[in-house]
Amino acid sequence: MHTLAKAIYRQAKLKNILILLAPIVALVGFILPKAEASLLKKSGEYGSLDYKFSYSFDFVDESLAAYGSEGRSLFVWVLATLDVIYPVLTALFLSLLIGYLAQKVYGEKLLSPYIVMIPFSTLILDFLENASLATLALRYPDLSAAVAQAASLFTSAKWLTAAASLLLIAYLAIKALFKRFASQ
Repeated sequence: MHTLAKAIYRQAKLKNILILLAPIVALVGFILPKAEASLLKKSGEYGSLDYKFSYSFDFVDESLAAYGSEGRSLFVWVLATLDVIYPVLTALFLSLLIGYLAQKVYGEKLLSPYIVMIPFSTLILDFLENASLATLALRYPDLSAAVAQAASLFTSAKWLTAAASLLLIAYLAIKALFKRFASQ
């Protein structure tokens, strides 16, 4: 892990951050909303389970039933493709941004070299969530309450670690601004 953290700090340049931003904007602004709209069209009120903060076994059952066969196939396809690409890009982007800002604020005396790894915990949780949700969708109607509960826990933890990354970025950005204005 130390080697990965060091590599992230070496690559934490504004140019690299901006390069990663373009495909993220395309995914968030156009591609993922189209997939969500297709799922909503097939299911009525039920959207993608991984956009929720948490969910019950009954809600999983209702959602997967509402998706129908085509909707479940779409859901699994999104989980196996777009929802693999997006978290990887986002983890890299957030890690580089944290590394960039941390270096601006602390220079060589970093708070902890491992703070850049926080977005990767979100990535791992997202992958675990995807695997759980895909398992449920593929096995429907033979659902496992344990897998549904695990999926919900992974989803909640994913959102909490994502929030931690964003709060850390906000903190570092504010500190960087104060440092910049104090030196003028």
